[in-house]
Amino acid sequence: ELLTQTVVRNAKSGYAAGGAATFSTATTTYDARVVNTRRQVRDQQGNIKMAAHTAWIASTAVLSADDKYTLPDGSTPQVLAVDTFPDETGNWFNRIMFGR
Repeated sequence: ELLTQTVVRNAKSGYAAGGAATFSTATTTYDARVVNTRRQVRDQQGNIKMAAHTAWIASTAVLSADDKYTLPDGSTPQVLAVDTFPDETGNWFNRIMFGR
């Protein structure tokens, strides 16, 4: 089994009065493999950033870069990119690239 860790997701629920993002208190836990990474990626705005962690998640769920993810070490780093890899039956796994 390669997915020996977990990543916890809190879906984005909206915005607070001051404009900061708010997140659901409900969580979803995914089996994952999280590795330290030194890789350049483009964030949602098209800027080139350096990823510090990559999480591979085997799930058919549609994951969003706007959600909050807690890594096995308890950190909640910035999400730089979410890639979904489908097969002939639909979504198969996701790769999430995190900044610091």
